[in-house]
Amino acid sequence: MTKEVVKRHGGTEKFDKDKLKKAIKAAAEEAGLMGEKLKEVVDETLDEVMDFLSDKERVHAAAIRDAVLMHLDKTEAAVAKAWRKHESEHKGR
Repeated sequence: MTKEVVKRHGGTEKFDKDKLKKAIKAAAEEAGLMGEKLKEVVDETLDEVMDFLSDKERVHAAAIRDAVLMHLDKTEAAVAKAWRKHESEHKGR
């Protein structure tokens, strides 16, 4: 299980599964998902990313982002679009 995340500017922080779940949920809500569909997308995306992270002790935040977006692009394009919109508005990407 991943223990450490390398941030964009080189700092590190402890991996926080709840933080990742909240980010996925926020994008799904922004895309208009509700109820069971919202829960399904959040849970499936989180499971996919956790599988990707399972053998890593240290990972770059960008790799986590890429894993999230790769899954969402294949399964829920509207949620991926909402994630990218948030990034462009709040993180200057």
